[in-house]
Amino acid sequence: MKMTLKNRVTAEDGNVSIFGCFLVLTFIALGGYAVDVSSLSTELVRLQIAVDGAAHSALVKREVAPVAEAKASAIDLVEMNLAPVYYGNVVNDAEIVFGSWNTNNLTFTADPDASSAVRVTARRTAANDNPLKTLMWQVIGVDSMDLVAQSIYTTYDPSCFREGFVADGVVDIQSNNAFSNGFCVHSNSYVSLNSNNYFEPGTVVSMPDLATIDLPNSGFETNLGLTAALRQGTYNLRIVDRISDLIDTIEDPESTYRPAYLTSATVRIVTGSKLDERNFTEGALHYWNCNSGSERQPDAHRDRSARAVAQRSVAPAHVGVLAAARPYSLFDQIANTLAFVGFSLPTFFTGLLLILVFSVQLDWLPM
Repeated sequence: MKMTLKNRVTAEDGNVSIFGCFLVLTFIALGGYAVDVSSLSTELVRLQIAVDGAAHSALVKREVAPVAEAKASAIDLVEMNLAPVYYGNVVNDAEIVFGSWNTNNLTFTADPDASSAVRVTARRTAANDNPLKTLMWQVIGVDSMDLVAQSIYTTYDPSCFREGFVADGVVDIQSNNAFSNGFCVHSNSYVSLNSNNYFEPGTVVSMPDLATIDLPNSGFETNLGLTAALRQGTYNLRIVDRISDLIDTIEDPESTYRPAYLTSATVRIVTGSKLDERNFTEGALHYWNCNSGSERQPDAHRDRSARAVAQRSVAPAHVGVLAAARPYSLFDQIANTLAFVGFSLPTFFTGLLLILVFSVQLDWLPM
């Protein structure tokens, strides 16, 4: 039976097949779009991870090494994660910039001599000859896409590192101390406290486990403000592993640990217990020990300490013998009076008083 032109136009046979072909083409296009979008997302995340690691590596290395070594460390890490044979050179020296970070307005300022912040930019672009190749988008004329990732890392010094006592081992604090707002006492082991200490609001006393704090029975009652100051935490004290190297090499002008404000090669030995600006030379390195003045006189310090111990042990014995030899004499009565007064006064008061007189004021005994 022949079909006229009019019948062909109005016939519905085969419409499903045409619609099915249209749906197949649509799904293929959407699938191709999804493949390229997924590839773009994956490669951007991979690039960001690499640049984050590079920025961290550069900043940590910069603490103890010059700029060139810090940049080389960052590039080496990037190439370990993104092999140049597959990804090209995504980071170069010019894309690693040291500077400072303003936390108030969240801006980065480049400074080649700074070591507190770094900005690293990684690129997979046509200009860098390493763009991301597309798969299905090539059908619509998009052969590649440019990817750029950037990371800014800045150093952070916790308050405990700026003002306070920080140690990997035990921090042992005795009595009658006052700690003001902002002061921190931290131990990666535990903190030991005696009595009659005052912690102003804003102070911090921290350790990994608060249950390990060492206190007398009435420790919380006799240490005002301690309960509010307690914090639980730990720090990675990298500087502890470098203290020996720092002490051994700080006199070397080429040492990476030597701070910039030490502009003179002069090394001065500071002695005495009363110091003011006249005892110091600007830009010079000074050695001073709060116990005996000069840190470079350990033998003298030991001799003075030995004499102090000997005098403290022998003198009372002599007084007791002489008083016993002459009972009820004027010497015996004076000795008994002094002994009674000595036993009556609290040791934390008399001890501080004697330190102030004989060690600080007269400088006769070591502290």
